[in-house]
Amino acid sequence: MPIREKYIAIANDLEVKINKKKLKEYLPTQKNLMTDYRVAQRTISRAIKLLKDKNLVYFKPGIGNIILNKENNLKNKNRITKLTIAWFGSFKYLAKYNFEFNFDFLEGVLKGCKEFNSRFEIYDSSDKNHILNILSRYKEEKNIGGIIYDALYGIFDKKIIQIINKLHIPLITISFPHFKDNRLKFSTVSFSNNKIMKEIQNNINTKQTTYYFSFKNKKKLWIKFREAAFLKYFKNGKIFSCYKPKNFNITDNAELHKIGYDTVKKKINKIIFPCNFIAANDKIASGILKFLIEQKIGIPSEVNLIGIDNITEFTNDLISTVNCQYNILGYQVCSLFHKKLSFVIKGKFFNIESGIKFMQGITS
Repeated sequence: MPIREKYIAIANDLEVKINKKKLKEYLPTQKNLMTDYRVAQRTISRAIKLLKDKNLVYFKPGIGNIILNKENNLKNKNRITKLTIAWFGSFKYLAKYNFEFNFDFLEGVLKGCKEFNSRFEIYDSSDKNHILNILSRYKEEKNIGGIIYDALYGIFDKKIIQIINKLHIPLITISFPHFKDNRLKFSTVSFSNNKIMKEIQNNINTKQTTYYFSFKNKKKLWIKFREAAFLKYFKNGKIFSCYKPKNFNITDNAELHKIGYDTVKKKINKIIFPCNFIAANDKIASGILKFLIEQKIGIPSEVNLIGIDNITEFTNDLISTVNCQYNILGYQVCSLFHKKLSFVIKGKFFNIESGIKFMQGITS
């Protein structure tokens, strides 16, 4: 058989095998194909080029010829990568729901890594020496594509960021770190506070006065931004800064419950009924609910009560709340490394709007 006919015949045979799913993820190596078809390398190369021209395979250096079937077509070829993404976060807090947030987030990142064919490594950032050793290894191996640094619970070290910046590793933080330093470069990903407040606005009577029970610590940027979003969507709304005891621990559920209870008790004479209450989180909302029940204030006839986070431990499927789905946040963060890496490198802020959903309870 002439060479021209040989490579066409080989290409046709491989195409049949791909369509019948006898070949699924990758073509055999050129060496194996040369053995199977008993031809020279040039003939195999020309056969593979025909498959590439038909958008049936895509070559990725270090991996080989990847089969682009209907589930993994040419439109997705730029997503077929071998990035290594690392997560630096803390497991050193006590609240059960914190672990649930983390596991949901990591589940989303893992889903993204599987889709984009990337590796994922997890490290406990509360062990600073271990993190420094990991960064030292990354410096030597130069095989890290990006780092996710979880700032949700304040385990956030400037020195770590400085080292990551010196290594020129793309860095995304989750939520805002509790400091501001323009010399440090990183992107930040957070749920859209505007989307959260918009979801609440769409599900309550906006003709009534709306009160937002916030925290006093304005140094935490998420508190400041959420209050700004509240005033944007509830222009006549009132913000109450929650009473906070000394040595306050945000992971102490009993303290947060008591803060909600004590704050509404203190502010009750300043409230015009009927009205809406929005709590900074479900724990604060559960304390407010206890006070309203004790005072026999009608719910939702006199007060519509809304929490944020959808923590069943506190809402008991009774309190209306906004569900921020952390698994979707994790997936979106993974996607940014693969789809918008140039923006990540520049240190952009990304608002994640997907995954925010109003959960109707009996309190609204």
